[in-house]
Amino acid sequence: MRYVCGPMRDDGGYYSTHALWALSIAHGNACIDAAAYEPCVRSIQRELAAKQPRRLAPKVTLDIDLYAERLLTLVQTGYPDPVADQWVLTLLDLQTPDGSWGVPDTGDPPYYRYHATAVSTWALAEWFRRRVGQRW
Repeated sequence: MRYVCGPMRDDGGYYSTHALWALSIAHGNACIDAAAYEPCVRSIQRELAAKQPRRLAPKVTLDIDLYAERLLTLVQTGYPDPVADQWVLTLLDLQTPDGSWGVPDTGDPPYYRYHATAVSTWALAEWFRRRVGQRW
């Protein structure tokens, strides 16, 4: 807990998203109780939310990938702010005509596009399941 809630964090980057994901998995498997979980999760949620750009103008595919990872982990951990709905719309606007997510003609390794697409679709599915799917 000391590592995940402290030095693992990187001001809203990949390490912080993975810290939040790890906490979610640990809590979901009863490895940590709510008293230990809640304060750290809320702190990381605020950190990640603060780093989500109001308008995303990706220059490389990893910009989309990190945006989607933040959205995914925030939704998975029950981030209560309805701004996540706007992040979903932003992510959908970034989908390319072939159905994937990525920034073309940047020379990014193909793996980045695969990962960004996988994380984006997972984030959208989690959002739908938690936000919309409850009413279906």
